[in-house]
Amino acid sequence: MATMAGEVAGPHWRDLAELMPLYRAVTTCAVGDGASTCFWEDRWLNCGRLKEVFPLLHSHAVSTEVSVARVLRDGVRSHLMPRLTAGAWEELANLSPLLEDVLLSEDDDRRSSPLVGPENVMRADPIYKMLMKTTSAPLCAFSTFVWQNRAPPRVQFFAWLLVQERVQCRTNLLLKNIVDDARCELCNQADETCDHLIFTCPAAADIWSALGVNTEGCIMAWLWTVPFLATLPNKHSSVYILLVCWQLWKQRNNFVFNGVPPSISRFWSVCKEDTWLWCQRWPVVDRVLAEVWWSTFSSM
Repeated sequence: MATMAGEVAGPHWRDLAELMPLYRAVTTCAVGDGASTCFWEDRWLNCGRLKEVFPLLHSHAVSTEVSVARVLRDGVRSHLMPRLTAGAWEELANLSPLLEDVLLSEDDDRRSSPLVGPENVMRADPIYKMLMKTTSAPLCAFSTFVWQNRAPPRVQFFAWLLVQERVQCRTNLLLKNIVDDARCELCNQADETCDHLIFTCPAAADIWSALGVNTEGCIMAWLWTVPFLATLPNKHSSVYILLVCWQLWKQRNNFVFNGVPPSISRFWSVCKEDTWLWCQRWPVVDRVLAEVWWSTFSSM
């Protein structure tokens, strides 16, 4: 893996090769035998990655994908072009003393990362933020709404797909040639887009209307802007927007796959049940808010 060299070929190997620069950027190596640590690309000396600390010397490297063990065995000079610039010679003079103190052993190289959490598990959140910062890419507009709420993880993932209009509604299934038409099976009045499924389908519109929520002009790409009544608690309101969307999606699937027609009374019943289940993830002081929502669903 240090050099991505060998007889392995195929798309999986190419995907790993594309991810290798990011992997090296978020890890450091404690050198043992030096066989699985890249001399130029990995961070294995305290001074940093050698390709960045000695850029002129790196530009003269015969191969940038060579292991620490091989360079120390053969000598740095044998892995450089025959003719060096004055700047490269100067960098070589500064590098040589650093390598004199390196002693290889029979132990395997060990790779670690400050982004690894307990039990040696890599955390995605800091890696994502580091990547966004490195590429100067802005955080997506729906990040806070989707991931920083108290809904269960499976519902958060559903919301992540939903705001990007990537759930398996019939318009998306039609694009994949899985169905022959995109007509909504619940109302048979329009194509089943994400916006139709959640906002404009009569089965969904009746739900929002009963809550006193005006969804006119609302679109899925801005789901977090759905207005809620001032009489309902604003804190954790994103959870209940997702709760309604989640149950609309389940209601649709129950009809499509099980033939169970929509039922408003059943809809509010499952919303009440989920209200109590989901609030168990909240701080105790916030659970009183669930009572307000439970009472609202009970009055429907």
